[in-house]
Amino acid sequence: MTRIRSKTRPGIGESRFVPNKRTRNAIFTLSMLMERAVEVQPDVYLCFIDYSKALDKVKHSELFGILDQLNIDGKDLRILRNLYWEKMAAIRIDGEYTGFTEIKRGVRQSCVLSPDLLNLYSEVILRNITDMGGVKVGGRNSTNLKYADDTVLIANSQENLHALLSVVTYESEKKKTNEEVLRLTDTDRSLLRLLRKRQMEFFGQINRHDGLEKLMLHGKVEGRCARGQQRQTFMDSLSRFINTPNKSLSKLDIFRQTEAWKSLIVDVCARPDT
Repeated sequence: MTRIRSKTRPGIGESRFVPNKRTRNAIFTLSMLMERAVEVQPDVYLCFIDYSKALDKVKHSELFGILDQLNIDGKDLRILRNLYWEKMAAIRIDGEYTGFTEIKRGVRQSCVLSPDLLNLYSEVILRNITDMGGVKVGGRNSTNLKYADDTVLIANSQENLHALLSVVTYESEKKKTNEEVLRLTDTDRSLLRLLRKRQMEFFGQINRHDGLEKLMLHGKVEGRCARGQQRQTFMDSLSRFINTPNKSLSKLDIFRQTEAWKSLIVDVCARPDT
């Protein structure tokens, strides 16, 4: 295992299943990059990519073609081939089995080598954008940050970001990573100029913008409170609105006040910032 990893680890960047690196490393790197951009005032454009079922879409023929180029020892390569090649599977339905079919893609779940194989497979896709228009960090051109199957493309202009996305889409189609780079494959690509309020204050609570109607239908408003302070419930907020103590508030009282707090919901939903 160590011999194989010594061949697959070099060149695999950032935080993809690398020892002593976690999600916070990628988040910290991106945060520092944005802070530096604010100070120096260069343009920075980002595109977040999430491959659909990445572990299940690794094509075996492409994977072993990549491994052949790494000068892995023949014995180790045969071990990998025995793990993946000529494997058959069938589906059991009501005690009866379908015909057996050869498995030709996907890495093994819970296998200690699966993260390294996924890293290697996806690294080849992103290798072609290394020298394209990214952002200079310490004299080094950076075009992407990676963690697991999530990737952030980084560019210094809108045109360069389009170029990066086009190359990644093309390479992903070649490697059959399931026709999906943010669902943009075979569709017109455009950068949306959309700013949305990420949080709002309602009944004194700070809420993520997950749809006010959904929150009200579920009958609760969740938010953060100060350390040590008891979290307020929907009943607390409702009692404050109708000027009735929570202890004396019953379901019958709520039903009697239905028209009052329904009108409040209508007014809030009509606001332009919601």
